[in-house]
Amino acid sequence: MFENNENKGIFIYVLTSTISVAISLLFSILMGLNEEVNFVGGVSVNHTYAPIVIVMTVCSSIAGVFILYRLLMRDNDVVLRFMIALIFTPTASLSVIILGITILGALYKKYSATSLGIVLGIITLIAIYAGLFTSIFIITDTLPDHIKNVIYVFYGSVLGFLLGYLMPTLIVIPLLITLSICDLLVLSIPSYRHHIISGLHSSEHALRRVSVTTSFVNIGLGDIILYAMIPSHILSRLPKIISWILLIMLVAGLLVNAYFLKKKQIIPGLIFTAFPIAIVFSIMISI
Repeated sequence: MFENNENKGIFIYVLTSTISVAISLLFSILMGLNEEVNFVGGVSVNHTYAPIVIVMTVCSSIAGVFILYRLLMRDNDVVLRFMIALIFTPTASLSVIILGITILGALYKKYSATSLGIVLGIITLIAIYAGLFTSIFIITDTLPDHIKNVIYVFYGSVLGFLLGYLMPTLIVIPLLITLSICDLLVLSIPSYRHHIISGLHSSEHALRRVSVTTSFVNIGLGDIILYAMIPSHILSRLPKIISWILLIMLVAGLLVNAYFLKKKQIIPGLIFTAFPIAIVFSIMISI
């Protein structure tokens, strides 16, 4: 996350991050995740294998961060474009399907089965085209920055929502903690820090490929995804009142980030947001 000490940059960061959380909340409501308690949703893990799952999550997270930063250090733009397209193509289709199913649910009692079948066919067709055109636009890099930013924020938020809902807590907690620490450590290494700042200054650098980029601030795509992962996960696993307390913690963390962003060029986006929530969440489920 890079900032050039402009108030607009702070505003854009807070606005973008809040929109990411709001999109996740919207999809959570559409999917009915705001039940009093819902431990059924998503994938479960046998707690007998908990230590193995945690170790594998930590190791794979560290490996993923290492591979990503190696690609960024080498400025491998083409590979990053294909990676993002590979991730966002199914996300685009799934977002259309989720919205479409919500519409079908609202129309279920009002229209005949034939009419609903036609609507379902249209939704499926739109989902296919959404995924296809998303991959084409990302791979060919034909979109202007402001449209790319909208796509990144929306699809990144939907992807975060899906990951938060589908992944078990046993994976989500070590994932958030590991990525938060990696984010902090990477920016503590002067050579990496300098390279990231220099790359974000360059309009052609691959770093901008994995960021929401404006003239005032650059927000890492990973931050957007993880900000959106938290609401859907806690809403699907915890009582409503506790979920909202953790959401307030998330918003408070975003404001703390904004405060430090005024003082520094670049800050880790997860250490004040994802990390404390993961710690509190882990304490709560262990009691």
